[in-house]
Amino acid sequence: MINRLLHQHGLDATQIGARQKTFSAVYESDGRYNERKYIESVLQAVSAEGHMVIPTAERLVNDLEQLVWHQDEPFQSTSIFAQWCVMSLAHEHGVKVILDGQGADELLGGYRPYLYHLADVFRSKHPHRFVRELTLTYVRGNEPLRALAKQLIKSIIAHTSPHTYHALQKFRQTKAKQALAKDFIATSRHEDSPVQYHSNLDDLLRNALVENSLPNLLRYEDRNSMAFSIEARVPFLDHRLVEFVLQYSPHLRLYDGWTKWLHRQAMTGIVPSSIAWRRDKVGFETPETTWQRHLLDKRSDLFDRTAYSRSYLDLSVVQNRIAQWMEYGGDTRLIWRWISLEAWLRVWHRVTSISYRDSITPTG
Repeated sequence: MINRLLHQHGLDATQIGARQKTFSAVYESDGRYNERKYIESVLQAVSAEGHMVIPTAERLVNDLEQLVWHQDEPFQSTSIFAQWCVMSLAHEHGVKVILDGQGADELLGGYRPYLYHLADVFRSKHPHRFVRELTLTYVRGNEPLRALAKQLIKSIIAHTSPHTYHALQKFRQTKAKQALAKDFIATSRHEDSPVQYHSNLDDLLRNALVENSLPNLLRYEDRNSMAFSIEARVPFLDHRLVEFVLQYSPHLRLYDGWTKWLHRQAMTGIVPSSIAWRRDKVGFETPETTWQRHLLDKRSDLFDRTAYSRSYLDLSVVQNRIAQWMEYGGDTRLIWRWISLEAWLRVWHRVTSISYRDSITPTG
């Protein structure tokens, strides 16, 4: 759409260049996170000037503390680093304002929220419609039937027996809590994260839009973009579009087994069909497991006895969990949260140790 507007309005090429520029993260290895072929199909369709960066484990090791300095808090996954690399690439090409797709998934149901959608249909007591939606979701959603059934059961339990659902969620929190230092638990006012229950799909997406998912993503993006003096704008969060979807078309977000059905319909004929009607949904993912293994190999001192996180984490538990993860795999995101916490504490300690009369730079 931006490409069409550029040609229709004859904007000054000296300001924006002769062609639209795009900036993307791709990877040398194959995997669901590497969307190069989809990016290239869009570039070919609109003759845009594509620029790609390949984030690497080596760069993550080198940039981690600078990235943490700008984020100013621990962050949940290495996708933040991939976005950091994209912003750096745009900066290298002199770009000051970029358009970004944040918000479309939260607004239009892009992260496969099938359990809520199917549970809504199930509770409507229209068995034929339920069977149809379940079948089409399986066919078009690229989701294993067993996983769909598991999600549906989970949603029905949450709706019919909230106490059981809360107990299951608390059990999951307890497992993660086992790595906390006992002194920290005893002396702090640490509280378990509240168990979130959403009554329906609309409630889930509204929460993701204004309270849970999106505010965090926008904060990450703002920190990353401003680190390179770039202003990131988010057209999908134009208040008129948000109000239209929330008020007039929530029933068109998931339809006939398709996520973001309204969006797909609107983009038909504008972007290639392989994009508009793509079945597999991939977030802004990275080869996180490979990166973390490399980082832990390079930074074997992260969780030794001098670790700054020793006041908050039981380092013996952390070390054992990491050794098990390195050998057998497991909860990659949990391992990253520990790494991110330790990195942030190191940067924070260094910065707060500097005299106020000294100049504080991003590199510490």
